[in-house]
Amino acid sequence: MIKTPFLISIIALLASCTIIDTETDSAMSHSYPKEIHLSAEVQRTIAQSRAAIGENAPFSATILGWETTSDATTYSDASPSWSTDTKESIIASPTKGSAVVFKNEQYYLTDGGKTFMKAFSPIGKVTGQLYTFGKIEADGSTDVLVSNEIFGTKSSAAPSLAFSHALTQLTFYIQKGESIPEDDMDDVRVIQLNGIQLPVGFDLKSRTLTVSETQNLYALNATAGNGVPIPKDKAVRAGGAVMIAPITGDAELSLTVVTNHGELNVSKVTSTTGNEFRAGISYDITLTFMRKEISSSATVTNWIKGEGGATVE
Repeated sequence: MIKTPFLISIIALLASCTIIDTETDSAMSHSYPKEIHLSAEVQRTIAQSRAAIGENAPFSATILGWETTSDATTYSDASPSWSTDTKESIIASPTKGSAVVFKNEQYYLTDGGKTFMKAFSPIGKVTGQLYTFGKIEADGSTDVLVSNEIFGTKSSAAPSLAFSHALTQLTFYIQKGESIPEDDMDDVRVIQLNGIQLPVGFDLKSRTLTVSETQNLYALNATAGNGVPIPKDKAVRAGGAVMIAPITGDAELSLTVVTNHGELNVSKVTSTTGNEFRAGISYDITLTFMRKEISSSATVTNWIKGEGGATVE
């Protein structure tokens, strides 16, 4: 079942450097620059991943701005006018706002123009219309947040950035099926995801995530004698949660699993979202070991959670 995500309110408070006396000099105050203030919301995450950004977790972001005197957004046809990182980490809390401070202060246009904005985490660099994340860990432990596209003016109320998770999260659990005796001393040493992709950046023109070449990724990689014992009655977690680029379209998720008895292949893992593993959804995938095969099922947890299954002989 897919659950509606809670939202974490993050208040962005930017200290103003200017005092404007609107009563004594309204003409002059109208031309003064006004510092940009923002607020933000982030999806709450319950799943315990290696580094997912969620409740009470700190994160930093890069904010891009497009300045224009027209009414039309320029995301698709122009490079940003400016970019700045957050000066301090934001603490995502569901009950108390966290101050967001720009490393480089930015101001609205004084001639009635609009400033369009979009933000990303982790911090990165923009070249033309391509944003590149600064550091993506090869082990699948980097969470990626992408905000909506907003705009503000000198006279408007502070706009709000709504961040969402751009990746899919996978967590693996193992258990014995009915065909395996409870006293069998079996363990899992390797759970390898085959042919997945990791995030690289964001294409501002097409508004899509850019990804790496296909590669293999370990959710679990233990040496002999250090594997995770396979329980009979209740599934246990095996390895850490990993965050990868969403799997959509004709692409499929396959696994290579190594136990103390040898290597097994899961040719296709499916879920309640079909063959797809979508952005912003955290999937709990349970591998059930039978005498001649592995069966797998996937349930969805918050970020949002999802369900599915697969068999391998």
